[in-house]
Formats: sequence, C-alpha cells, structure tokens
Amino acid sequence: MYKEMYYHLFNAVSKAVEQLERGEDQAARIILIQAQQETEGRYLDGVEPVE
Repeated sequence: MYKEMYYHLFNAVSKAVEQLERGEDQAARIILIQAQQETEGRYLDGVEPVE
C-alpha cells in the first residue's frame, strides 16, 4: 500500500515541478492538492478501523 502511495505522490511531484518550470504555478498547485487528496483517500481506504 505505501509503495503505491509513494509512487503516486512522486509522479505528482514530478509533474508539478514540470509545471513550475513552465511558470504554471496554479497548475502545479492543483496537481499537488489532487495528489494529496487522492493519496489520503487511498490511505484511509486501506486502514482498518481502531476498536
């Protein structure tokens, strides 16, 4: 599970850096926010509830 989340975030950061290099700050911001939300969702879906 963590390996998948790592790769997902790493790819998003790489895409965001590309956008920043093009001067597309808002696009980079959106990419990072979406990746954060998606990864958090994956984490929460994979965590068993605490009893």
